[in-house]
Amino acid sequence: MVRALAPDTATRLEHGEVCAAISRAVVRLHALAYGKGPAKASTHVRDKQFVLCLLRDPFTRSERTFIAAGRTDVVCENRRVFHEMLERQLRATVEDLTGHRVTAFVPGVSIEADLVSQLFILDPMA
Repeated sequence: MVRALAPDTATRLEHGEVCAAISRAVVRLHALAYGKGPAKASTHVRDKQFVLCLLRDPFTRSERTFIAAGRTDVVCENRRVFHEMLERQLRATVEDLTGHRVTAFVPGVSIEADLVSQLFILDPMA
């Protein structure tokens, strides 16, 4: 389980530290769920509006086998189901680290770009 920071701790973290902490936590959750985390991750936080995580080279060996066989539908469906299963933990992580409630979670998969994206819409009033 990801170690959550107290809200007062999160507000003291500098912007870059928050982004790095979110990236580390998201990579850790993906590694636990998939057996492999992405090779690179970057997180971008915009004015208490949203958090965007970009996960590069995220696919497992078995997913790459499906992709090579032209079965990207299997990879996308697998990722969709995993995103549903991880959503609660991912939301909680972002909420703990930003101090803002997540009102929406919008994951995406791009086989062509070798990328998984995770967009968290924040409640600016929280």
